[in-house]
Amino acid sequence: MRILAALLLVSLAAPALLAQEGEDPTARHTRELALRFGKFYEPAPHEVTPSLPATVFPIDAGKVAGWESVERLGLSQAAQKKLLEQGFVATSGFFRGEAAEDVVKAYESLEHREGLSLLVTSDALLHLYHIQFDESLKGIEEREFYLDAVLLVRALGRRALEIASSHDATLAAAGELALGYLAVADRLLSVDEAALKKDIERLSGWQVAEYGSAEATEAFLAKLPSLPAPLAVAESDLARGVEKDLASARAHEGFEESALFDYREDFSQYKPRGHYERSEMLRAYFRGLMWLGRMTFLLKGGEPYGPAAPYLVPATTADRQTRAAALLAALLDEKLPDGRLAREVWERLYSVTAYYVGLADDLTPGEYRTALSAISDSEDGKLAIELARELALPGDALLAYRWELARCAPPAIYSGTGESMVTDRAALAGEPSPQVLDKLLEKTMGFRFLGQRFVPDSYWMGRLVFPTVGAATEGPADRFTGSGGMRIFPRGLDVMALLGSARARAVLAEGGDDAYKGYAEEFVRLS
Repeated sequence: MRILAALLLVSLAAPALLAQEGEDPTARHTRELALRFGKFYEPAPHEVTPSLPATVFPIDAGKVAGWESVERLGLSQAAQKKLLEQGFVATSGFFRGEAAEDVVKAYESLEHREGLSLLVTSDALLHLYHIQFDESLKGIEEREFYLDAVLLVRALGRRALEIASSHDATLAAAGELALGYLAVADRLLSVDEAALKKDIERLSGWQVAEYGSAEATEAFLAKLPSLPAPLAVAESDLARGVEKDLASARAHEGFEESALFDYREDFSQYKPRGHYERSEMLRAYFRGLMWLGRMTFLLKGGEPYGPAAPYLVPATTADRQTRAAALLAALLDEKLPDGRLAREVWERLYSVTAYYVGLADDLTPGEYRTALSAISDSEDGKLAIELARELALPGDALLAYRWELARCAPPAIYSGTGESMVTDRAALAGEPSPQVLDKLLEKTMGFRFLGQRFVPDSYWMGRLVFPTVGAATEGPADRFTGSGGMRIFPRGLDVMALLGSARARAVLAEGGDDAYKGYAEEFVRLS
């Protein structure tokens, strides 16, 4: 595919830009997107100014060409009256005898009404663009990335198993954690042969008619016998930890302690949604990639630790996680059975998904490999695996490594790592406390193999609630966005207002949803 080939130019060797003091994350990600992808775009100039003559309401039905076809739609008299009074009416169930949530189905039904003219509005075009986005991403994931993810995880896992089982004490502990992490991902990605065959039959039926998914599943099923064996972890505390985290991810019931990472994880995020519900292969891909994208190898640890403490884990745990992260980054020099380097497959996965959904909001293998090279005193360079081994030796290598990584920006969006809690007295008293959120984000900083993505609307909404925004300044404390007088929940109108909608800003003001300490100041900063 042309997109896949072009985006491989976005190299693992070019990690995220270093943080600039005082720079807003949106600006930093915009700079990086321009640097990585700007070369692939050429602006298409246009000089058209779309406009329609003004309509005078109410409309005279006698002057509307084809009004009799509108009458045949089955609209009630009240709906017809409203249509003439304001030019549109919101209704349901007027075609095929049922409501339709899909605007495309509505257009398809209306298209067959003789003599009825259709107005294709801008929202329909945006909806079709979203469908194209969703379907093309789904196709890439089914045809290309599911198999690549399985091969990548098993190749790295086999090497991690060798290291964890070796007599190399310097890397054994890091190898164990890396192995456990990859073993969970492998199990989440796996679908047995019987389930795949049953799903092909379901997808091929006329009731479902997901023929593209059926073909992709058949193609994977044909390759199943030649795939490397699934990762196996011998009976041990590590194996029991793998089973516990695997069960939590499959149950997806909420926050639980991760047996492998020693902090609380929001396992409700592992419930497939959107197009990932449409096949067994996509469900498995979703769960596996969610694990690879959410579990953080924390950079910092200390005392006291816990959800309400300055650190999420003790220093020894953070040391082990940082060494394991460095090892995973180093293992990308391994080869897959088809001869490709693991880092080439990782780059392919990351670059294309970055093109679709955005750059990682976390530190990735790129930053960790760059930091490994930065602390090396070897002029001719060393293998990444040898550099990772140095982190476990006595000396200052691990401290220097952390210092290099700390120069990068922390995540800008809190994604639930460790179920962190706010205990700051001023924030709890209702004072705007953006520094409290910044500290919380810093303590969740670390390595994510395929990182959560930076999405501007998520960032904006995360900054327009507690603790960045304080208590209500007027009106009832139990309003829609309030909890104990705090703005706990954002509104979609926040995003529309920041995108420039004066009407959205006015509606926020009318409902009192902007009447909180610090809201106006933070809104201006984000604008």
